[in-house]
Amino acid sequence: MENEQSPLFEFSIDTQASTELHAAAKRAKTVALISWFILGFCIAFFFILGGTFLLQIRSFLPEELNRVLDAQSAQSMFFLILVVVVVIASLFVYLLYNFGNKVTNAITNQDQAALEAGFNSLRIYFMITGVVSFITLIFSLGNFLI
Repeated sequence: MENEQSPLFEFSIDTQASTELHAAAKRAKTVALISWFILGFCIAFFFILGGTFLLQIRSFLPEELNRVLDAQSAQSMFFLILVVVVVIASLFVYLLYNFGNKVTNAITNQDQAALEAGFNSLRIYFMITGVVSFITLIFSLGNFLI
């Protein structure tokens, strides 16, 4: 039984691998589109209910800390944290969508350059995910030990 070969790489890729790669790209695009929707919903939620959310957080803080943080600085800090989270999340979603889009086009058009660009997006996605995970782990261990 011979598998059909396509000269997409310097080595041959069979039909099954091409099908699986195409399916993975479609799943990546689906996850990215759902993530864009959720990210937009969260941004709208925080812009609509952000003031109420801040007041609720301030009610849990000790009185000494509430005196230090006036309302304007707390809102500015909240906005800054929101912007950083949105930028990082948008980068994740963009890289995942870019991978799915480029790989789908590469499989369809038999384009080596588009496939390399798609895998480069996936490489950067995993690198950033690893760095963010490592930083989160360090902060979690720091909070656990303190």
